[in-house]
Amino acid sequence: MFHLSSSTLRSSAHRARRQPLAAVGLFLLALFVVCGLAAPLLTSYNPASIDLLHRLEGPSLTHWAGTDELGRDTLARLLYGARLSLAISVSVVSISLGLGLAIGGLCRLPGRMD
Repeated sequence: MFHLSSSTLRSSAHRARRQPLAAVGLFLLALFVVCGLAAPLLTSYNPASIDLLHRLEGPSLTHWAGTDELGRDTLARLLYGARLSLAISVSVVSISLGLGLAIGGLCRLPGRMD
């Protein structure tokens, strides 16, 4: 089980104070992941549903980020797009990790690769 000690938290806070841009980047990455995973909870609109009566509307109380040329909710499209981007990035990193481990393991065998 993972346990956070007070020294670990102090060390992390110290690093964040020394490198504030890294802390901002980590916060934005966490926000991207949370918004992508919570997309169905954050919007009630289907990102693919077309509503030609409400096309090219600006931001309003019903559509916080407005609508596109087909009347689709822009915020819903951004949030669900984040989900797709997360899925693709996790799969690419997993495949790269697997290939790198396999090739690296083969390179350690004597006489296999130079």
